[in-house]
Formats: sequence, C-alpha cells, structure tokens
Amino acid sequence: MDYLKIKKELLTALRGDFTQKEMSQKLGFKFNQYHKWESDIKWLRWDEFIDILEVSTPQYREAFKLVFMFYEDPRNTKNFMECLCPNLNFFEIGKMVGHSEVVVRRWMNKNISPSVETMFQLINERTNNLIEFISQISDIQKIPTLNEEYLTLKAQKLIEVKFPFAAAIEAAIQLEDYQRLKEHSDKWIADRILVSEKLVKNAISALEKVKTIKFVEKKYVTTNTWIQVPGLTLSQVAKIDHYWTKRCLDRYQGPNGVPHTPDNQVNSNIRSFRVAPVSEKAAVKIQKLLKKTSNEILKTIREDSDAKSRICVYVSHFFDVQDIKWVQTTKLDDPDN
Repeated sequence: MDYLKIKKELLTALRGDFTQKEMSQKLGFKFNQYHKWESDIKWLRWDEFIDILEVSTPQYREAFKLVFMFYEDPRNTKNFMECLCPNLNFFEIGKMVGHSEVVVRRWMNKNISPSVETMFQLINERTNNLIEFISQISDIQKIPTLNEEYLTLKAQKLIEVKFPFAAAIEAAIQLEDYQRLKEHSDKWIADRILVSEKLVKNAISALEKVKTIKFVEKKYVTTNTWIQVPGLTLSQVAKIDHYWTKRCLDRYQGPNGVPHTPDNQVNSNIRSFRVAPVSEKAAVKIQKLLKKTSNEILKTIREDSDAKSRICVYVSHFFDVQDIKWVQTTKLDDPDN
C-alpha cells in the first residue's frame, strides 16, 4: 500500500468543506499547519492525527472500539501498539515497519510519536483492517486509493456471512492434498469439510465472483486468506460465530458422545472451560489474556510455512451467564432418572 498517498487523501477527506487555513485554526494554529501536513511538507505525527479526528470525526473512538477492540485513548502510543502487537518485541515491531529497535523503544516510552504512515503500516500488517478503519472515520469514496479495494472487501465479507462455512472452503484449497489433485473437485471439498456438494458448488461460485478465490490451471487458489469481520453488523458476525460454535458441539453427537479423532492423527481436540465467580478487574484481565492468546495463534498460523495437512477450528468464548438471560432455565433430564 502507498501509505503516504492514503494519508494525503484522508487528510483532504477529513477536512471536508473547510479550507486548509480554517482547519489549522480549528486545531489551534495561527499559521497554515494543515497545508504543511496535507502537502507533506511536514510529517504528521500519530498524536496530531488524533487531534484532527477530534475536530473532524468526534465519534472516532467508536472506530477504535469496533475495529481494534481498543477502548483507551488512542493518543497513548504505548497502549495502542501493545494492543496491535501483544506478542512482539521492539525489534520485531521495528523490522515490520522499517525502524530500529531504539526508535520503537522511544515510541513505547512516549518520548516521540510515530508518523501516521508508520501506524497505518503497522495496523495493516498486524490486523489487515486498515481499510475498514479508514472507512469508519471518513467517507471511503473520497479515498480513491482504497475505495475499489474496500468495495471488494465488503463483498467478500458478505459472502462469508451468506456461507458461514466459506472459510473452510478457503482452507481446504490450501491443503497439500487438494494441491495434489489433477483438477478441482466439488465432491472432494464437500467430503473434506462435511458440507453438501450442492452448497460447496454455490459457495465456490460466489467466492470466485467476489475474487476471494480464482481458478488457475484446473484448480482454485486463494487471493485473500485473511478476511476480518469488523465492518459487519453484530447479527452478521453472530451468524458466523453461531455456525462454528455449533460445528464444535456437533463433535459430541457421535454414538458415545466423545469427539471423533482419526486413527492416523494425534488427538488434537482441546477442551477447556471453567465456570467461576470473578471481579470486574479479573474479567478484564481474562479478556486481555484471551486476546493475547488469539494473536499468538494467529501469528503461528501466518508463519506456518510447512505443507498444510488439516483444517483446524479455533473458537474462544468468555461470557457472563446473564448474557443468555432470554433462556430462563436450562432444561436437562434429571440425572437420577
């Protein structure tokens, strides 16, 4: 991505109908500072960018909550970067954005604030949600560099909602066994992900139409293996979550209620749950730990360069019992009868 060009277009969009001088005055400058930023005469720091959002997009903090699940002041570079990179050290962060470990350490110690372009690159590399974030703080149609890609990404997300098992299809065509096939087979995919052949065929057609996958030399390859849910409504996200949670529960529907494990595999079924009383402080700590674990799992997936042999599902739930309050009682047979 051309982060400099994105920054310039975004600054113009955030300015709206105001002149550069008027925006400068709104931000407390007596001279035309906004012109220097928009023309890239002077580099724009991340904290200065947040000041601009305060003036142009008062609801900007909602974007940080929706896209990054970040509820603190985004001016706090240390906390926001820790949210984006919970399992990376200073050297790894610097390598990702082209800066030294010393510079990153200064960012984290609040001695200096990184440039907007640097933060955009970090957001994109770590979350793949830069486009969605920008669409939440501005009119994406006024960002020509991103508008077309945003529309494609939006269409891809909606297909994931329409066919909640789409991620399994995308995973299946990345498997080594699929790549060994002489040509694509809907039946092979259907048998591998336990979905009817008709549904697989319909979903593949839809995925190809929105450019999530493409047909190359008699088989499919993925073009976007990292479709994130921010930007979807809660009901749409819940539909995907409900599908995979149910698939998790389906593992227990066998003749003896024990999850099936193929004879040629080590038991990879991991089950962990605990119902416990917790304080608000502990609940927040648990949420942070789960988020850190999820990021570590994502890092493992992204860095996996070995041949892909199976499709694994990672599902994590942490909720208050009252979150299911519309179910008045759990109806189970009396264990004594």
